[in-house]
Order: sequence, then structure tokens, then C-alpha cells
Amino acid sequence: MSTSIQGNTVKTLNPESRLFTELQRDKKRAEQIANDIDKAFAADIKDTNKLLHKVAISSEYLTRNLRDHVANGYFGATKKDYLLTAAEVLEISVSENNGIVEIVIPGLLPKRKNKGANFIYDPLFSVLKKYSDDNGPPQRRGKSVMCFLHHYNKELGLKDRVRDHDNIELGDIKNIITLYFLVDDSGFWCRDYHETVLSDKDKTSILIMSPEQFKEWIFSR
Repeated sequence: MSTSIQGNTVKTLNPESRLFTELQRDKKRAEQIANDIDKAFAADIKDTNKLLHKVAISSEYLTRNLRDHVANGYFGATKKDYLLTAAEVLEISVSENNGIVEIVIPGLLPKRKNKGANFIYDPLFSVLKKYSDDNGPPQRRGKSVMCFLHHYNKELGLKDRVRDHDNIELGDIKNIITLYFLVDDSGFWCRDYHETVLSDKDKTSILIMSPEQFKEWIFSR
């Protein structure tokens, strides 16, 4: 296939050939990830952290690319179906009990300027949309409290792991949640509360409730 641009002929790939080329690139990235993990085993702790950070970022790119292949419909699946499956694998969930919404996402929220949680955003958006579709139009709340419970794996301990709450990236997560549950996430409409919790694994629970519910909830803990 070729395309003529201002008298010059530029070769372009058909969709199948382009997919093959991109998958070859993804394969090389996956091989590099495996190599970096092998290096991490043999490195000292400082270099291991650097290598694992590199692995995490490379995995982000790989996941994004593979999701795009699915979204383009090459394999007969839709992006919507894929993201709901991804959310199930990641154990992202949303529920409501006595007017309090709870959203659970895997792992700990990243530090500011760290894009380590980007792979969660699309599946989270998909889960919240399905929840809204299944339960009717969003009932956006007025003044609310958004409680972030940062669960730390007790077997790994807390030393050098607990983040400062003012150094955690909340913007994207709050923006997605606000679309479905809040009038606005500005300081006038929504207050944040943070708590560190020892748990069986790292995860983040986000509770959304009214100020009155928050008073009852906090005193019951």
C-alpha cells in the first residue's frame, strides 16, 4: 500500500502489517522487561529499586500498547469488554452500603509526578460507568468527604514504605470518581481524609460519604 504526498510516494502499512510490526516491538519490550528483572535479582538493593522502577514504566507502555491493539478491534473484542475484564483481574470494585460508596483499587496510590498508576485509570473508569449503567443515572452528592484508606501489607511492615499524604497523587483518581458521584471535588464541596491501615496486602480503599456519615464512621473506628 502506498500514498502520494505532494508528488512523493510514501509507503504505508495495511492494518494487519502494522499490527505485526507493533507486536514485534512489544515482544522486544517484553524481553527487555524480563532481562531487567533478571538483573534485579543480582543487584544490590539500591540498583534493584532503579531496575524495578524501569520495569514498572516499561510495563506501563507495554500494557497501554496491548490495550490499544484490542481497542482497534483486531481480535474481535471491544475495548469496553477488555477493560471490564482487566478491572476484574486487577480486583477493582465499587459497592454501596447504607449510602456510603466504597471503591477498592489494587496497590498504593503513587507519589506526585509518578505515573505508576496510569494502568488503573481506564479500568476504573469502565467499572464506574458499568456501575452507573446498572444502577441508574449518577446521583451526584453535595458536600462530601472522600476517605482514602491506604492499606499496607503487614508482612512487609511500615518502615520506609508509608508515604506522606500530601505527596500522593490524587488528582486523576478524584476526577474520575467525581464524574459519577460528586457535584465537584473542590475544597468547598469535598474534603479529604487519609488513614494508614495494616492489611493482608497493599491496596487503596476510597469511601465517599456525607459529612454527617463521616462523623458516625470516624467515631465507630
